Amino acid sequence: MYYTTCHFGGSWSAWWWSRTGAALLRSLHKIINEAHGGVIYVDDFLFLVPASRASRVCALIQVFLSAIGCPLSWHKVRSGPALEYIGFWVDAANARIGIPPEKFAKAVEFLNKLTKGDRVAVREIERGRGRLLWISWVATPLKPWLAPFFQCCASSGHQGSVRVGGQLSVAAALWKGFLNNFTALHHCRTPVDLGGSGAADAWASKDCAGLGGWYCPDGNFDWAKVKWFRLDLHMKDLPVWMQPQISANEQIAFLELLALGILAYLRLREESHRTCQIRLHHECDNLGSVGAVEKYFSTKAPMCFGLQALAWHAGRASANVKVSHIPGCKNELADRISRWRNFPRVIAQLPVSGEVTDFSLQDVLGPVWHFAALDG
Repeated sequence: MYYTTCHFGGSWSAWWWSRTGAALLRSLHKIINEAHGGVIYVDDFLFLVPASRASRVCALIQVFLSAIGCPLSWHKVRSGPALEYIGFWVDAANARIGIPPEKFAKAVEFLNKLTKGDRVAVREIERGRGRLLWISWVATPLKPWLAPFFQCCASSGHQGSVRVGGQLSVAAALWKGFLNNFTALHHCRTPVDLGGSGAADAWASKDCAGLGGWYCPDGNFDWAKVKWFRLDLHMKDLPVWMQPQISANEQIAFLELLALGILAYLRLREESHRTCQIRLHHECDNLGSVGAVEKYFSTKAPMCFGLQALAWHAGRASANVKVSHIPGCKNELADRISRWRNFPRVIAQLPVSGEVTDFSLQDVLGPVWHFAALDG
């Protein structure tokens, strides 16, 4: 007995079907042979073509796939300026991606059940968070706020039911508020790149830490135009949820993320007058922090709280925050600013008027300052 194709569950299935899908997509690109866009997710294709040629291209795709014997799910074949694709409503005419009404209703119905103090079946939370995770692909700032949905199930051993705690109920209310106020979750427009440059860094000892960073809004680095910040932290003065168990060193990735959050907060505050989508790019020498921002998700405290704060400010400003990793040797200025007491000569080179001091840690953390103190 042997297989001519791979059944689902075979360890080689994903490789075989992904290569088959890629071959079909490349072949269709050649066959269409005019301006178009095409993507594939597992076995679902989506093509974008000019409306004037849509009928001809649609017919060509169907004829080609039928001719080579590719089985088609005809009940799923759709064409038009707006259609449903892999669970999203794609409106090509208005460059928007939203959620179909029935999926929207199911998500809201699930969120309505998460009232503080009530008990909810773990399996129901797992199903509901799956829908929210899907939505977060087009509502990125909400993704870090999924952490409580995962944390509550993990604490129960993924069995039975769990009591809805403060964090879960608040996160559910935040999600519900967003869904009730947005019909189109994502506008497919190229964000305005703010340009400039900037970096952040942090250091920590047992009982204290220092954060520092800088940015040049006008592109190339210029000592006279640098804006910078420094912040000293003493662990005993911080909220309980931010205090390390043994040493501040164990939270260095979070502290670096916090420094990046301050940098983003200060830059976005300057751009509060903008009404369009924007993008800003920063640098950091901590791979853990860079990876966390790239995924925009963590279930580990306090890392999850740092991401929630960053997402809160980015979402309010319609901003896309990108962080790139650089070697520590190329992040010297941010490092020197965070350790400012040890490098007075470097601090003397920075413009006095460029130091930003009118912010607090509570400003940077926003609603997370109180949210993190709630019971899980």
